[in-house]
Amino acid sequence: MLVVQSDLLNRTGHPSTWVLPCTTRQVGDNVLRVALPRGIAGNPQAREVMIDQSRSIDNRRFRRLLGRLPQPLLREVKVKLRTLAEL
Repeated sequence: MLVVQSDLLNRTGHPSTWVLPCTTRQVGDNVLRVALPRGIAGNPQAREVMIDQSRSIDNRRFRRLLGRLPQPLLREVKVKLRTLAEL
């Protein structure tokens, strides 16, 4: 999963975190997916971030940090989130 929550909420001690789930069932490039190649941000196999499946999860579910998303992929996620939300 990819954490997309603002640091503003992180600093307040908010009990949940906004995330985008990832899947290994790849459908290809489209407005609802961002491809994460194998090895990016610690993932052991290629995945896609599902832009339209955002949710909040309890902070106690986090076990460890796997890695950070490279800036070009993070920009793509942000653009697609804004497009989906018409922001």
